[in-house]
Amino acid sequence: MKICYNILGFPPATGLGGPTLNAYYLTKALIARGHAVTVVCTNLASKHRKLFPETRRVLREGVDVMYFNTYRLMPLGLHSFGLIVSPGMVGFFKQELKNYDVVHLEGLRAFDVMAASYFCRKYNVPYVIQGRGAMGRIYSSLLPKLAYDWLLGRRILRGCALFIASSAREVSDYKRVMRPGQRVVVIPNGINAAEYAELPEKGSFRRRHGIAERKVVTYLGRVHRSKGIEHLVRAFASSRFRGESRLVIIGPDEGYKTKLASLARELGLTDSVTFIDTLAGEQKLQAYVDADVVVYAGRLEGESFGMVPFEAAMCGAPTITSEGSACAQLLTDFGAAFVVPYGDAPKLARAIDGILENGQEAAQKVAVARERIKEELSWEKIGRQYEEAYSSVLRAPGRGASGSVHNRR
Repeated sequence: MKICYNILGFPPATGLGGPTLNAYYLTKALIARGHAVTVVCTNLASKHRKLFPETRRVLREGVDVMYFNTYRLMPLGLHSFGLIVSPGMVGFFKQELKNYDVVHLEGLRAFDVMAASYFCRKYNVPYVIQGRGAMGRIYSSLLPKLAYDWLLGRRILRGCALFIASSAREVSDYKRVMRPGQRVVVIPNGINAAEYAELPEKGSFRRRHGIAERKVVTYLGRVHRSKGIEHLVRAFASSRFRGESRLVIIGPDEGYKTKLASLARELGLTDSVTFIDTLAGEQKLQAYVDADVVVYAGRLEGESFGMVPFEAAMCGAPTITSEGSACAQLLTDFGAAFVVPYGDAPKLARAIDGILENGQEAAQKVAVARERIKEELSWEKIGRQYEEAYSSVLRAPGRGASGSVHNRR
């Protein structure tokens, strides 16, 4: 197949979150299976920086990547990307999109989704949508989202040949917008086991950040109000191990760090809570290795999958997740689920204490889950599932000549 993959950013823009790395590994897996893939994305490195000042085309490990120069026209909410446009994409879609068998669109309310879906409909090229939690209108910029959905979103959704969900829990989000006859398939995120083959020495993260306490409770992710971190702070304050533990909150501040720091002061935790900015690569692995327990128990809404619990498990760290989340469902299947209801600080405190008290038992569960994760979430297996999803679109009745498949093994 000849596949056009549209996404906000692509490595080295790892500051744009997990989907960029997912796209990197997925497109490599598809190329390994004999498909031709072009990635169309912005040239953004983060919300406020660019990778380079112009449009640039790069062949990155076999993946043809078009980084289009992007302009931020106006903010639409605190810490949001706002309205961004990449004018060069329009010309590319107009000239080239008819040459692709299938187009993959990440997200919904974005300039590239709007432009690419228009030309797909014009040229009768099927497109799939992977929302990554974007189907709802929660948290911020509600009026702009409503306006976009009314003016453009309905047409984009009507023309979608297939929806891809990252978890069974996310399927309900799609069913709220799907029309009769439309389909959704569930394909989880993959994980690159090779990154975890040789883990860092235990203790290096603690030494770097001056952590002398015997136990470390870790949160890793965006510092955002949707992530339930305030409940973690309250749970930590009532933990039986509070006096011998440090709470480490790692991730980019999205407007919530000040409130959390204030809450820590109120609870007498000023010397027991450490905030650290985004970590990546070896330093991120060190943080996982030195964690006695990782807590990732945010809201269910807007969380399509969540890689933190699986990354932590690959480093041997047990993770507490929200009951009913995609993470909890899979970890239950893998035999290493530690779950609490979202927002229940007393139950979260008891879950933290249980793991800290029975560390060896928790570690054994995680070791078993690690092998299951390597098997079930390998990019080779995930790549095959995406290949089948795309192929099913091309086999659909009425595709005709446009449903031809190129370079397929």
